[in-house]
Amino acid sequence: MAKFADVLRHAREQAGYTSSRGFYNRNGGTKFFGCTYRHYLNVESGKTMPSGKLIDRIAVALGLLVDRDRARAFVLGYLNSTAESEELVNLIVQTLGPAPDKFKTAESPLVDSMARVNKAHTFDLSREQSEWQCKSPENYWTFTIISHDKGAWDAGTIADATGFDRKKIESALKDLLKFKLVRKQGKDAYACPHAGKVFQHPDSKIYSMGLSALRDYRKDMAEKNGETLMRYHFFSRAPESELRHYFQYLIKSVQGAEVCSTMEKGPDTTFFEIETNVRKVLPF
Repeated sequence: MAKFADVLRHAREQAGYTSSRGFYNRNGGTKFFGCTYRHYLNVESGKTMPSGKLIDRIAVALGLLVDRDRARAFVLGYLNSTAESEELVNLIVQTLGPAPDKFKTAESPLVDSMARVNKAHTFDLSREQSEWQCKSPENYWTFTIISHDKGAWDAGTIADATGFDRKKIESALKDLLKFKLVRKQGKDAYACPHAGKVFQHPDSKIYSMGLSALRDYRKDMAEKNGETLMRYHFFSRAPESELRHYFQYLIKSVQGAEVCSTMEKGPDTTFFEIETNVRKVLPF
């Protein structure tokens, strides 16, 4: 099991994910992998072997289906951890055929940009910090605004931008100072020393419930101040087993939009929420 765990960690790092939690959360968490983060961590730490279904989900998330060399190393790691003998592994490899001497995947600006994005530093929020954000829209938006900008903000500026009560914003800023998520600059301004990082919420039942609250906060804000810029719809009949292999492209295309992210205000900078959904409608 340790052999596969080592291969999995190496493959994750090659894909640009510096932490197991970041890899798990950024690819859809429980809904995508079909298991809890704790279970995935047991696989990556070598405590247990993954099921065939989880192996498929991991391979898709790592983009192995378009990188034969990495896919081969991944599968060999799995075989070495599950086969009864090295001779059996060699037999399987010889039966399936030798690897090509040279195999190059197509170079893509999106793939390159996503590698840079995934390697960005992450910040793991504590359970208390995560629960605090979920408590109110004032808490959530105060932190969201200040953590996405390199500059300093005061309660009045945030209140003007969001339409929230200034006193509630002041209270939220004091809490953030206590959590050491912001630092005071001058008399009334605050700045986030972690601005630009990818903030990871802990995997817990409480956060799973809180996640719906955060979505509601964004939805309410969009209804007041935003608009839908694009919607693309596609309806098709397809084998689920084949369509699932396409998920990686959907995920990476959405993640790729992150290369446009900025920490500075511009003439048309805006918070955007970009998502993609694949919904099963009727077995047919």
